[in-house]
Amino acid sequence: FTEFSAFEGEQPSYLKTLIAKAMNQAGEYGVSIPLLKNVIKEKPDYRDAWILLGYAYLNNLQIKDAIETFEQARKLDPSKPETLFFLGLAYFADNKIDNAINYIESSLEKGFEPRIQAYQKLAELYFIKKDYEKSVKAYETVLGINSGNIDYFVRPMWIYIEKLNNPSAALSLAQTALIKHPSDAMAYNLMGWAYMNMGNYQLAKQNFDAAIKLNPQLAAVYLNMGQMYEKMEYYLTAKEYYKQAFELDKNNSSIGATAAERYNRIVQKEQRQKISEPRGVIYQVNTFKAPYSK
Repeated sequence: FTEFSAFEGEQPSYLKTLIAKAMNQAGEYGVSIPLLKNVIKEKPDYRDAWILLGYAYLNNLQIKDAIETFEQARKLDPSKPETLFFLGLAYFADNKIDNAINYIESSLEKGFEPRIQAYQKLAELYFIKKDYEKSVKAYETVLGINSGNIDYFVRPMWIYIEKLNNPSAALSLAQTALIKHPSDAMAYNLMGWAYMNMGNYQLAKQNFDAAIKLNPQLAAVYLNMGQMYEKMEYYLTAKEYYKQAFELDKNNSSIGATAAERYNRIVQKEQRQKISEPRGVIYQVNTFKAPYSK
């Protein structure tokens, strides 16, 4: 919330609200909350003081207070898009998902900016509701607003592949990512990911190889190659790629953890039954003897 209305002249309530805004921006909610409550006592119809107070409550994790405060701001001005958006966030924090969706959608109808933030939140909310069709459409709207961040392509592709069983739609997104980011290794990784899930391992491998050539340190591509070879039942090769993914990402994100989990799963399967590499194995690799810890 970056702007609010002023009263004529520099009235004390307005000056206090300016100070409270600065305190909010500094994260000093323990200072801004009593200051804004004092302003509202002086000017009960000061809409923007109510919004700032609700924002302070929300960030101070006083969720019930935030909802009540934003509701009061909404009564004073039902058309203010920022009020509706923050009210949606407050209901989200209170695990009232349907209410959150309703208010965030209403904020967009009233012209909330930046729109990308609202659609990102809607995508997340619909995902929580397991309404994957609406979630992926919201993510695609995000991409329509800003496709400059290649990471924005990952979640909708994952939904198409893992939840909607639609790798063709995932491929379409990957192709857009490649057009927008022709020199980015992640774009080729996304292409390979889509082809892998379509069962076209030859094209998957071509794109994965291109990704590695552009960025040999990209852990995600090694994870995907491990998955591809595991699907093909080349377990020794799969383990080698999972090992590489783990080594590249063991301290950074879920990629390393996933690689370790998949590596250990193969090892456990090997312990239950002897698994040998099928004839025609593409690579000669060394067996990694010790499983990773989960």
